[in-house]
Amino acid sequence: MKKLIWAICSFIFLTIACTTNRSQDDEEGQNQEDSVTAVVSDTLTMEEVEEALPARADELFDDFLFNYSQDSLAQMRRTAFPLPYYRDGEKETIARTAWKQDPLFSNMEFYSVLYDRASDMEIEKDTSLTRVQMEYLYLDKKEAKRYHFLRNPKGFWILYKIVEEPLTEEKDPVHFLEFYEKFATDSIFQREHVSPQLNFITFDPDDEFKTVDFGITVDQWFAYRPKLPVHTLTQVNYGQNALGQEKKIVNFRGSSNGFNNTLVFERKNDTWLLTSFEDTSE
Repeated sequence: MKKLIWAICSFIFLTIACTTNRSQDDEEGQNQEDSVTAVVSDTLTMEEVEEALPARADELFDDFLFNYSQDSLAQMRRTAFPLPYYRDGEKETIARTAWKQDPLFSNMEFYSVLYDRASDMEIEKDTSLTRVQMEYLYLDKKEAKRYHFLRNPKGFWILYKIVEEPLTEEKDPVHFLEFYEKFATDSIFQREHVSPQLNFITFDPDDEFKTVDFGITVDQWFAYRPKLPVHTLTQVNYGQNALGQEKKIVNFRGSSNGFNNTLVFERKNDTWLLTSFEDTSE
């Protein structure tokens, strides 16, 4: 009987503890959303927030992010200050006066987005999105830096927190990222992990509105391949699933230069194999 009573008491204690932790997390999340919803400080009005970017820039997150990354005024007006900044669980804040323009990946030749399914690549065009994360995945340090954006009830995208934390299986495709880093840095390893008959997709030379696909050899891959990012990938998390273990689609996009390459990797015998390469750069 004593053991039974002890078990019941332990269960009740754990339930209360878990509920308390969830309540604290929910309360913190709600407080952040409330601050973003207001986005009106001692120096800003909602009109100033709205005027920071043209209305059409808020329809698609990619359009907003491009403008936000290049416009210092937009960053000042579309960032919820004091901005929470978490490093390994420790919270700091960045005051408006201490903020320096962050170019994000607008100064990069191209950035990457990861998917598990081709159908998920359409999610970026969804105008009903309310939460998106732009992330740096530091492969060499096994860390991530995540920028959390929220669309407030007025329809304006706002940066409301930044988090630096280790890469984890719960949030990141760690197994694939470890493979990709070696694939990008070791040419012998790369050669061993390219399909002998790699499917190549590109524009039809006779009709620029159509694409053609055909097989190419490993040697041809080395002739046509793009310059692969080595120690850092970026990710835009629109809500797509990118934690699967059977297939990975890595889309490389130019910020403003028309570059567009897509690599498809498939899991084969506990490793990954490049099975498709698409170059539809303009």
